[in-house]
Amino acid sequence: MNEYLGYYIRSFLDNYLKLIRNFSQNTISSYRDTIKLFLIFNQKEKHLKTEHMNLELLNEDNILSFLNWLENERKCSINTRNQRLACLKSFCRFILEQNPMTLAYIQNVFHIPFKKHYKKEIEFLSKEEMGDLLRKPDVSSKTGRRALIIFTLLYDAGLRINELINLKVEDIDLTQDIARIKVIKSKNNKSRQIPITENTKNLLKEFITGKEQHDYLIVSNKKDKYTSNGIRKIIKKYTGDYNVHVTPHTFRHTKASHLVETNIPIIYIRDFLGHESIETTMIYAKINSKLKNEAIIKHGIDLKNEITFNLSDDKLIEWLENL
Repeated sequence: MNEYLGYYIRSFLDNYLKLIRNFSQNTISSYRDTIKLFLIFNQKEKHLKTEHMNLELLNEDNILSFLNWLENERKCSINTRNQRLACLKSFCRFILEQNPMTLAYIQNVFHIPFKKHYKKEIEFLSKEEMGDLLRKPDVSSKTGRRALIIFTLLYDAGLRINELINLKVEDIDLTQDIARIKVIKSKNNKSRQIPITENTKNLLKEFITGKEQHDYLIVSNKKDKYTSNGIRKIIKKYTGDYNVHVTPHTFRHTKASHLVETNIPIIYIRDFLGHESIETTMIYAKINSKLKNEAIIKHGIDLKNEITFNLSDDKLIEWLENL
């Protein structure tokens, strides 16, 4: 039985994930990047050549060292660290199925815990801040018009960054009374139709003039498909002075929060965003502190004269015991 990592890596990525599990290219890329980093770690820290790397490297101590290297050397977040660990556990599970003789040193990998981390509160822009941002690009220039279209679609259509950069002219239907955009979710290849406002429809109508149906909507000056890093650079250019760290996903968070604020039913917001579970969408209802505070104040009562604690020690203890 082959003991070298290279053999299992090819089989895992090309056959198991792609053909048997039918994972999307984005998911496969995530596994690929994890394994690539693991190889780089062993090259740099263990001074091993890739052709000499065998399955014994997939042991608990080495993988823990790799995870520490990700955090300390590459400054990865705990969330990223946990994602890499999940990928390696899946890879180890695959190897174990192919070669049960590896159980002796692989089994402890499954006992490595995911590191606990505290999720940051989701940040979003106010309606005023969003309006200000949409007015910033100089629409008399080509780059300004492109920036405006990027910001508008990330916000008004709630697009994920991969959905935006893969959007083609043929995915935009401006012929209906309510214009729509068809996007395909990269995680599961499911499509959804997103309604857009009349203002966005008019912007798109002008922007796609002269483009072919099969053209990508957002392209560079050299007509190349835009990358996610390219989109992030454009956003940073216009939001460097904001208190909120604005990312492509901030626009999506902002749109969802504004929909909640407008009292749109949460189930409609779920469908608009393309969430699999309504639990994912519920985070926007939870983070909208403005709505919560208004509701609490609106439905509260004046307790100033309702409760007093002028009780003796005995009476206070008795009162506490009867709560």
